[in-house]
Amino acid sequence: MRLYQSLYPEEVGALVLVDAAHEAQWDRLPPQARHGVIASVAGLKRRAEQARKGELGPPDVAPAGVSARQHGVSSEAYAEKRASHDRCS
Repeated sequence: MRLYQSLYPEEVGALVLVDAAHEAQWDRLPPQARHGVIASVAGLKRRAEQARKGELGPPDVAPAGVSARQHGVSSEAYAEKRASHDRCS
């Protein structure tokens, strides 16, 4: 969007960035994080397909804190890390 705005400033009155990411965000991610994102997207696609087929029930829905447990930390420690990250952003 910013590239378009810089190329055609007369066509752009304003930019509204909703849940926007920086253009280089993907490039800045460490390889492990990239693999995690790719795996998460693949998992979400599988779940979406299962949901469309009516194959998911309540036990299949991940409980709160599952991400923290997958990373070997408590839900409280994970929440604090997220809050710290959000304060720095």
